[in-house]
Amino acid sequence: MAPRRRKAENKHLPTGLFRRKLRTVNRFKYRFPNGKEILLPAGTYEFEAIEAAIIFNQKHRNPTIKLLMSYDEYNKPIK
Repeated sequence: MAPRRRKAENKHLPTGLFRRKLRTVNRFKYRFPNGKEILLPAGTYEFEAIEAAIIFNQKHRNPTIKLLMSYDEYNKPIK
């Protein structure tokens, strides 16, 4: 089952970054590739949160890293 689509007001946020209302204050939450979530500090501006998420995604959500980590020398097609 596919995840729910983002709302129109949140479509511009990069992968892993979410906006949550916590104790009547809008906060940004980032979900790491391993599933761990952190709240960014209160008072973080939207452009700062987006910039931090983009930098982190370029480093840790790179698809070539996944290919290198999942490489198995014995996983070859049968001839």
